[in-house]
Amino acid sequence: MPGQRRAFRGQIAANWAHRVRRAHGAVGLAGLVVLAVLTLLTVLAVAGTVEFVFLTGDGPERHPRPLSTSLASQQLAGLAVLGPANGSPHRLLALSGQALAFIKGGSGTSVLPSEQWQADQMTDGSYILVYVPNATCLNAARSAGGASPGSPSLSLKACNLRLAQRWSHPYLGKDAVGRDYWQLRSNALGLCLSAGTPWRDGTPARLAPCGPSHAWPQLVEFWSAY
Repeated sequence: MPGQRRAFRGQIAANWAHRVRRAHGAVGLAGLVVLAVLTLLTVLAVAGTVEFVFLTGDGPERHPRPLSTSLASQQLAGLAVLGPANGSPHRLLALSGQALAFIKGGSGTSVLPSEQWQADQMTDGSYILVYVPNATCLNAARSAGGASPGSPSLSLKACNLRLAQRWSHPYLGKDAVGRDYWQLRSNALGLCLSAGTPWRDGTPARLAPCGPSHAWPQLVEFWSAY
């Protein structure tokens, strides 16, 4: 009913507005990004923007479900790939020139400001990943033109609540050398964030089919940036 829809949208708006007010207490660049993104999500929620999840990491679902517009948790993190073996140099996802790449991090597990992401987990379990230096979101889509139309494309786009910017981060056990193994999967394409080879500073980031073999290029950890 129209009245019910208006009440529902009002409830969403009130929820996001409360989070925006809380964000005013945050400090530093990360706090400004939180405020900007929450303000945007408030506007989108009021407008009734919604899409449906058709994909998981394993393929199409039988019954699509609406995407959540409610925030469950936040963390400031680096998206780290650990390399082919224990002791390999780790690298973190960041903008390098005009493209996303895996670049050298700080000492130990520290995350440099240029490598920070705001991981917003929604109540449906999906993540929206906001790149802190420019407040844009990690986006997965298929190319509409260029040399390879239809090929998967990884980029940063203005943040929204849509499926192209929803991700999952499932834990899959241990890899061959005993490390905890997580993949970062696009909910829109069913593909995984992957490091290119050879493993060096500036290795391009790409989207590839999610492998079942726990291959190291798809081992993506969230490292706390606090």
